[in-house]
Order: sequence, then structure tokens, then C-alpha cells
Amino acid sequence: MKTLKAKKMTTEQFEKEFIKLAVLSEKPPEFPQEYFDEQKQLEKIKSDKRVSLTGISDEKLMEVVRSEIERAKNRYKRELEEYKELSKIKDIKEIVYHLIHGIIPEFEIEFDLENVELDEDDDNLGVQTIGDFNYIGIIAGGDWENPVFFILFIDESGKIAGYVPEDGNIYNKKLKSAFGNNHEREDYIFGEDRKMSKKRIEYNDEDAAKEQYGVTEDEIQDVEFDFDKMKEEIKNKIEVIGG
Repeated sequence: MKTLKAKKMTTEQFEKEFIKLAVLSEKPPEFPQEYFDEQKQLEKIKSDKRVSLTGISDEKLMEVVRSEIERAKNRYKRELEEYKELSKIKDIKEIVYHLIHGIIPEFEIEFDLENVELDEDDDNLGVQTIGDFNYIGIIAGGDWENPVFFILFIDESGKIAGYVPEDGNIYNKKLKSAFGNNHEREDYIFGEDRKMSKKRIEYNDEDAAKEQYGVTEDEIQDVEFDFDKMKEEIKNKIEVIGG
């Protein structure tokens, strides 16, 4: 049953629109004007009771204020230039690497974005097409995690959306989390009496690895994605809308 809807477009249209939406999701750097007001910054320092100003003259404080303001101005200029450079990026792979944290939607599956892969040499990653449906295939995970495959696409409303296939993917399906996040068998908890006690965890990554793939948790890294199954699920899950 199709439960997600995607906007119909050519691959070229998809890439251009995705880059445009990704850049728009990144807000330009902002620095309140009062931050650059020397007098206001001086008053702010004086009113901070956590700072001892004994023996420090206003003239010396003003030197500090001016130095901090100059650093802030330089940082603002640098960040503004970096923001302007984003609009010049035409490569969809590069834009994803730059802005992944700002464009990725919230998923039910827990995994980290420390390592992101869109290898163009892999036929299943980067820009992909299934019929009229265009998407970006991505693998991601933290150093401590087994990576998870997911896709980004443009939904019927023209916004960046995402989906994590289940069939053929590799993660703890019961706990909805990448392998590596739930390997402990015991946990420590605080009771109402504020005393710490051990709690046995009934289901962890070791259990899931054996149940789902017939391997140990250490061997889960040797299990390969089944991209054919994931593509079939994507095809059955996402409906393309528009003419």
C-alpha cells in the first residue's frame, strides 16, 4: 500500500530543485546589531556579576570589547561568504555532504550522520530513478554504528522528504535503531530511593542480529544490503504524483 507521495519530475528537474531546496533550508548567518555596539557590550560586561572587574579600568575593558567585536565581525564575514558559496554549488552530491544535517527529515529509525556515503561508483547510491520516481540513495552511521540505508526525495508539496526501507536494510528492527546503539545486556537505573541498581536488558543488538540475520552482533558488519528488496519496497511505498 502506497502511503507516501512524491512529485513527478525529470532527473534533471529533480537535481536542480533538490539543490535549490537544500540551499533555502540553510539560513544566512545572523548577528544582532547590538552585538557590535561597543557601549552596550561594555555595559553587559559590567552587569555580569559572575565577572570580577576589580582593578580593571573602563579603558582596558573597552579594549577587550573592541577586540571581541572585531573577531565577531570577521566570523560573520567568513560565515556569510560560506553561505554565498552554497548558491554556487551545482553538484547534488556536494550539496548533500554540506547540508545533510539541515535537510534530513526526522526518521523513526535511530542512526547518526557522522559518516555519510553517496559513492557515485555504487549503482545504488546518489541520484537514482525507479520509473518516474527520483531520489538520492544514502548510507550513514556513526563510527560505533553499523550504517543504515535511506533515501531523500521531493514530496508532492515540493519539500525534501525521506524514507528508511525496512526490507533488505540492516538495523535493529524491533528497537528501530542502527546496530551498535543497543549492545549492552545490563543497564544501571536510579530508583525512587535514589539508589542505583542493575536492570537486565531483555532484548539487545545481539538478540536482533541472531533473530533477523542468523549472525552474532560482531558479524553484522559482514551482512550486505539487499538493494533489490529495498527498491521493491520503495516502489510499493511511494506514489508519484503530477503530470
